Formats: sequence, C-alpha cells, structure tokens
Amino acid sequence: LGSLPQERALFTALSAIAAAPMLSPMLLLSGHQASCFSPSYRQANSTPPVVSTDAELQEAVAPKDADDGADAADAADTTTPEAVPELTPEPTADPAPPLLHQPSALQFVWQFVDGALLLVGSLLTLASVVVGVMVPMKSGALLKAATRGALSRGAVLTVLALVNAQAVLKVLGSYCLVLAGQKLKRRLRQLLFSSVLAQDLGWVASSRPAALVAQLTTDTDEVSRSVSASIGMAITSTATVLGTLVQLALISPHLTALVLAIAPPAAALAAIASRHDRALRKQATAASTASSVGAGDAFTKLPTIQAYAQEEREAARYGAMLERESCLQRNHLIFHKAWTSGLQLITNASTAAGLAFAGTLAARGLVDPSMILSFSQLSMSLSSGVGQILFLVGDVAKISDAADRLSALHERSSAIPPGGATLDKDSLFLRGEVRFDNVTFSYPSRSAEGACNQAPPPPPPPGPPPH
Repeated sequence: LGSLPQERALFTALSAIAAAPMLSPMLLLSGHQASCFSPSYRQANSTPPVVSTDAELQEAVAPKDADDGADAADAADTTTPEAVPELTPEPTADPAPPLLHQPSALQFVWQFVDGALLLVGSLLTLASVVVGVMVPMKSGALLKAATRGALSRGAVLTVLALVNAQAVLKVLGSYCLVLAGQKLKRRLRQLLFSSVLAQDLGWVASSRPAALVAQLTTDTDEVSRSVSASIGMAITSTATVLGTLVQLALISPHLTALVLAIAPPAAALAAIASRHDRALRKQATAASTASSVGAGDAFTKLPTIQAYAQEEREAARYGAMLERESCLQRNHLIFHKAWTSGLQLITNASTAAGLAFAGTLAARGLVDPSMILSFSQLSMSLSSGVGQILFLVGDVAKISDAADRLSALHERSSAIPPGGATLDKDSLFLRGEVRFDNVTFSYPSRSAEGACNQAPPPPPPPGPPPH
C-alpha cells in the first residue's frame, strides 16, 4: 500500500473498522475452521463502516516533530500517491408510505382468498338455511293433514325432499368454505415463510423461532377459520333469525313476542359464558404450548444442561409446567360442563313455558294446535341463531388481531441492506481470515468431560456467488 502517511492512515482506519466485528465471541470448536467473514456472519453483524475524510485521517496520524514532517514531505515529492478508492455509501431505505396508502389487514387477507369458492359456498349455505326454515311449517301442515285424515303421499315426500335437500346443500356449502379456508391458510403460510427468511438474524433470534412458528401457525389457523367456519356461521345464524321471525309472525304474534322476550337474554347469557369458556380454553392451550416449547428448549440445550449438572432443575421446571397445564385444563372442563348444563336447564324451562303459553292460546282459539310443534322448533332455532350471532361478535376482535399480526410481519422490512453493509471478503483492503483450532474447555462439576465436544460442526464455507 506504500509508505505515505495518507495511505497508512487509511489502511489503519479500515483495518480497525474491519476488525471490529471480530471482537464478538466466536469459537470454532473441535478442530473445525470457519471464516468470520462468511455471508451469514456479515449479515448478523451488518454495520455500515464510517470512513473519515482524507484531511481528518492525515491530521489524526500526522507526525508531531519536524523530522517526521520533513520525511513525509520528501516522500510526497518523490512518490506519486495513488487514488484512494471510495466506498459506495449504503443506499438509504425508502421512507415508509403514508398510513392511508398502507393496506389494511382485511385487504391483506382478502387478496389470498379464493373468491369463487367463497361465493359458491356462501350461496349454498344460504340456500340450505332457506330450506331449513321451511321444514317446520311443512311439518306442521303435514301434522294438521294427518289429524284430519287427509294425509297424502305427496305431502310426506315433500317434507322428506326438503330435509334431504337441506342436508345436501349444507354439506356442499361447508365443503366449499372449508376448501377456501385451507387454500387461504396454505397461501398465507407460504408467504409468511418467505417473509421470515428475508428478515435479519437478530430479529429472528430475539423472536425465538419456536414461539414465532407457533404464533404464525395459530394466527393462520384463526384467519382460515374465519373463512371456513365463521362466514358460514354468520350466514346461517343471520338467515335463521330473519326467517324464523317471519315464520313465527305467521303462526302467532303473541308467541313471537314471548320468544323475543325469552330468547335474546338466554342467548346473551350463553354468549358471555361461551366467551369465558374460550378464555379458559385459551389459557389451557397456552400452558400446553409453553410446556411443549420448554421441553424443546431443554432438549436443544441438553449439552449445556448436562455440563452444568442441571438435570434435576430442568425436570422440576418441566414438572411445574405440566402441573399448571393440568390445573388449567381441569378448571376449563369443570366450567364447560357447568355452563352447558345450566344452559340446557334454561332452554328446557323456556321451552316448557312457551309450550304452556301456546297451549293456553290454542284453548282460546288464537293459535292452531297443529302449529305448536312448529312453534317449538322455530323458537329453538331462533335462540340458536341469536347465540351464534353474539358468539361471532365476540370472535371478530380475535380474528382481526390475528390478521393484523400477519399483515405486520409481511409488511416488515428487513434490516439487511440489499447490497450488504461491510467490506467484502475479497476487498482490496482486507485479506485473510481468523481461525480458532482445537479449542475446548470443561466445567468444574465435570472436569473430565469437555463441555462442547458434542457441539455440531460449523457449516462449510459457501461457494462462489451465482452469476
């Protein structure tokens, strides 16, 4: 590089900058060798170098005495300095777009939904609900004809055809919606996997890969469930409530008022209990996931655990996780059985009160007795539909949060610059590598056994970059 002070100063500064990443702890164990300037290491330690100006470098290492200054002047008179190569500054990332131009979580998810399958499944589900609402009225008419001795084969076949058509339409609609949800989940997982591969290693390590994978799996399942189950449930419950109210109004306005006075409070109570049940189930599931992740972490760190003789401590910690998981699962089971039994009692009592009131109206000639069976079926359908609507209202926030997390991960920009941020291995100012061979150590608790003898070897150095 010559002997000029300017070039010596530049070389000194660049050597210090290039050696800074090597100060991080890196052990190449058991005779294995690796370069600290591999692409993965550069990505993990990607810090843009700061190069001072020529005047600052020359002033920093300028000789303090006159002799050194004269020598430098003589050297400058007899030697033509070479041009100092300039490092290309790292391109700055584009500023984030305004918030109004960023796609919402709904738009992010919608672009991966199969619209044709979703439309077909929704129409089939709606058709099954319409047919299902007609069944109680047809059954009442069939019962009325039977009591009068005017039962016909055509009326029986009509009811059977409606029941079978409802079942077929419901199955086909559910199949289309489930298939659309599975396609959405597969597309989201593929996209998010590619997004995680583009992130910097520090962020992935701080997010804990096992927990990150578990969270992404849960969120994609939640979003796909909104397509495969929640949309069908919303269509079914809304159409059921509207159709049932119309049918009840045709039977008797008095019975309709009674159902509206009893069904919504019971459905609201069921929705509150169901929300608490979901919270308990979520806690139990989280405890189960935590115990599984804890076991996986312990197996991953097994050499360190054995080196420190911490087997009993890890076993006790895992036992505490299992105990907490068992306790939460037991609490969820007890509450689930209690509230479902209580809801069944409330439903039976409401049905009995409604039938008694319907019988009173029938005795007064205000209601056709043959329609009482249809009334009981429709009232139960109305209660179920209202409960499903309340359940979906509480479930919207959960689905929205999952979609927001997936969208945020997809929109997150990588911290790794496209062109890298450190000097290349074949740079003009940096040649060589740092190696540590045959490095080993042991802990006092097990002095005869090396702590890292079972450490996996480092990956082989990468080949030349593809052209």
